[in-house]
Amino acid sequence: MRAQARKTPTPRVWTNETKYTLRICARIPLDLADRLKSYTENMSATNTDAIVGALDEYLKNRGY
Repeated sequence: MRAQARKTPTPRVWTNETKYTLRICARIPLDLADRLKSYTENMSATNTDAIVGALDEYLKNRGY
């Protein structure tokens, strides 16, 4: 039995901003979440900006 293709009420149309992105999810310790919240509030940044920047820096430092 083949699974049927998912049918949505309206076709999904992605903006240029999100067209080439992927959502990831991670569980983090509460103290780290508090630090992230404090950082983003003080820097007027979004969680996405802070996390993408930190992940990019982490991978570059390891040669990826």
